[in-house]
Formats: sequence, C-alpha cells, structure tokens
Amino acid sequence: MSILILGSKEVATAFALGGMKGRVVHDRSEALAVVEEAGRLAGVKILVVEEEVAEMAREAIDRLKLDPGAPLVVEIPGFSGPSEDRQTARDLVRRALGIHI
Repeated sequence: MSILILGSKEVATAFALGGMKGRVVHDRSEALAVVEEAGRLAGVKILVVEEEVAEMAREAIDRLKLDPGAPLVVEIPGFSGPSEDRQTARDLVRRALGIHI
C-alpha cells in the first residue's frame, strides 16, 4: 500500500523520516495540480493532506473523497494545530444526513 503526503515542508519532512513519500505544496495552483495528479496515480492508496493544502484545493479534495476509485483522503492538522474551521465527525454527519447526533 502506498501513502503520499501533501503539505508544508515540515509535515513532508516529518513523514519522510518515517519512510513515506511526500510533496511540499506552496500555493493554490500547485496544490490543485498535485491533488489531481495524486488522484490519478495507480499506486497511491492513501493520500494524507495537511489542512492548509486541503483548503487550497478544496474542490479537488472533495471530488476525490466522492470517487470510489480514488485514494482514501485523510486530512491532518499542521504543526500549528487544527484550524478553527475544522469540521468534526458530528459536523460531517449533520451536513450529509441533516440530523443531529
């Protein structure tokens, strides 16, 4: 199983120390291109994306999450911690189903 990390230099370096491949993303255009490319790579099964990068390419990330043939997308916080706008599992269920849990 192949895991690809997309994020800041610090996040990519931290995961590289664990032997995982990573790509450093600097801006929105680069984020969109890398996410689209990662979605097409046959060997990538899990795509770990730092929250800041995910926000830069939100449309592409959401498309990948809905595509059953795409890698599993996991968003993680950066070294500064989770963003203020981070959605919890409860928020996602509420948005998807329209119910409160």
